[in-house]
Amino acid sequence: MSQNKKRKIDTECRIFNDNWSLSYFFIEYRNKAMCLICYETVAVFKEFNIKRHYESKHQNKYVNCKGNLRTSLLEKFKQNFKSERVGNVFEKYNRGKDEIIRASYEVANLIARENKSFSDGEFVKKCILASVKEIIPEKMSVFENISLSRNTITRRVEDIGGDLMTKLQIKSKTFTFFSLALDESTDVSDTAQLLIFIRGIDTDYNITEELASLESISGTTKGADIFEKVNCCIENLGLTWEKLCSITTDGAPNMVGRNTGLVGRIAELTTSKMIETPIFLHCIIHQQSLCGKIMNLEHVMNIVTKTVNFIRSHGLKHRQFIEFLNEIESEHKDVLYHNQVRWLSRGKVLKRFFDLRQEIQIFMIEKNKPVEEFENEQWMYDLAFLTDISAHLNELNLKLQKQSKTIFELISDVKSFEIKLQLFKNQILKQNLLHFKTCQEIKQNSLIDVPTNHFVSMLEQLSKEFENRFQDFKSHMTSFRLIENPLLSDENNVHENNVHEKQIII
Repeated sequence: MSQNKKRKIDTECRIFNDNWSLSYFFIEYRNKAMCLICYETVAVFKEFNIKRHYESKHQNKYVNCKGNLRTSLLEKFKQNFKSERVGNVFEKYNRGKDEIIRASYEVANLIARENKSFSDGEFVKKCILASVKEIIPEKMSVFENISLSRNTITRRVEDIGGDLMTKLQIKSKTFTFFSLALDESTDVSDTAQLLIFIRGIDTDYNITEELASLESISGTTKGADIFEKVNCCIENLGLTWEKLCSITTDGAPNMVGRNTGLVGRIAELTTSKMIETPIFLHCIIHQQSLCGKIMNLEHVMNIVTKTVNFIRSHGLKHRQFIEFLNEIESEHKDVLYHNQVRWLSRGKVLKRFFDLRQEIQIFMIEKNKPVEEFENEQWMYDLAFLTDISAHLNELNLKLQKQSKTIFELISDVKSFEIKLQLFKNQILKQNLLHFKTCQEIKQNSLIDVPTNHFVSMLEQLSKEFENRFQDFKSHMTSFRLIENPLLSDENNVHENNVHEKQIII
């Protein structure tokens, strides 16, 4: 008798009937019947149990929902449930014993954010266990169950990345317009890495900025290859070319080429689709960095780089130099390497070299490698000038790097620096070195006059380079001014095609 009863339950009560979805707002989820209204579950697929739940808790509210209205309400509940599922990846581990898994995700998130090796998770676990052993040893078994192995951390980070991408895909569907910023570089394995950043705006003027994709390119990096990656990124986010308002690149030929480059291919695509061509811009920070390289002071950087390399390229000499600085209780403990890729590197290297110039001179004489330029006052003035002007350029670079700045603020920072260069020239002509602190130090102990004409010549060279750069931004200044402050715009110069609402998010 009991066997027959069990057989009846298997055949009649454990199969979900699709009609229950419309009748009682239930679905089958993880082998259980789940209410789409309150998310409570019924263990056994039995209509009596499901009906009792609906009638006791929800019938009074939804009894009048019939026909198409009930069908649309069911679809709405299903959509809300799906949205809940693609929510924060941590939420599904926030109940009961799954807190251990949640802790594993939290640690993996921190490791990824701090750019630490995934294998550091095992070391972190050792630290946790050591602390728990001393503080709450009775909870030791709980913390031992936290999995932080390299493979686990890798999976956790992949889950987090997938969750962030899902959220971005959902958010991108609300974008009215969007812009892209691209940068292509080569890693240590000579694989090209293409970074694609996105900035989008919705109807409520909420702006979203996020890394949209990191694409590895193992073959050629021609305009066609980059265009293919960008096109795939846009499609993966569910966006269309019609909503693209601008693209900012690093200025490389494969990016800005008008025929076979990325810019040319996008222009060709938009023309064929008969849609408005986006605005193409060269990264303003990159252009600013290029301006700083125009000054002809390689004779200074060559000596600085050569001296630093002599000290740091051999382990023994480097250790002896550090020990020497420690003995004399120097403010700085070492010299810095110069890295061309890091835009702020030159200014920092020069400042450290200048501050340690006396210590370096003594050390180099002891090694029978005296730096003769230290005795050349003209060269010392050039070193001081390059140190000061690099510091000013670094200050501008950091301003341009601040987050959430509009294009108007960026252009304003550049224009302010151009005016500042004019101020520098006028002050130097009057022997005023107020904004050149290291030059002041050289002047105090120098037997020759400040080479004002030489300094002014280099400042004019720098000013001219700033004037010649940023032409892509200057060509749209009429539109930018109109958006920034319509009251200060000349209506005679404004054409109906000069401005478009989507330029606000550039």
